[in-house]
Amino acid sequence: MRIVIFDFDKTLTKRDTLRPFATYIAKKYNHNYKLFLFYACLVLHKQKLLSDKILKESFLQLFVKTKSVEEIEKIVNQFFEDRVQNMINNSVLDKLKNHVNSNDKVYIASANFDFILKPLIERWNISGIISTETEKENGHFTGKIVGNTCKGENKLIKIEAVLGEGVLKNIIAYADEEDALLLKSVGQGIRI
Repeated sequence: MRIVIFDFDKTLTKRDTLRPFATYIAKKYNHNYKLFLFYACLVLHKQKLLSDKILKESFLQLFVKTKSVEEIEKIVNQFFEDRVQNMINNSVLDKLKNHVNSNDKVYIASANFDFILKPLIERWNISGIISTETEKENGHFTGKIVGNTCKGENKLIKIEAVLGEGVLKNIIAYADEEDALLLKSVGQGIRI
């Protein structure tokens, strides 16, 4: 049994899913003005004027804050049915399924939010997710993330926190070029 990590956006999917999800949830609630604000945040992030954490929390503040966990779960499941199925990189998903069928411990490690990735545990029969964790109080989202985003060095720290210190050298990881640090830190890094 091996430990295998898959990145989500641009690895298991052909593109980033945060923007399409922002569009999806904005249309659901008829909040197109919030979508405009989020795109402004994306521009500032691309120009390195907003950190990953501030970008993620801006998304949460605009689209998820005060909503119940159950309400967002329903929207995420519908988003997967309506949009994500068409974004899946089937050749990489086949590799994931082969690892699951070989009884490997398969995890998705992604900068994406926990509530977006959590349904994949059951859907793809994986061992778990390692992701950007959202803060919740009384079953509702607060609009904040817990700690840092699960990206770059923080992703390595979160992987070791979940799977054990020193485990990286025994891991097989599939990821895109944005996860160069992960790919060079594991025992076998496979660039997609």
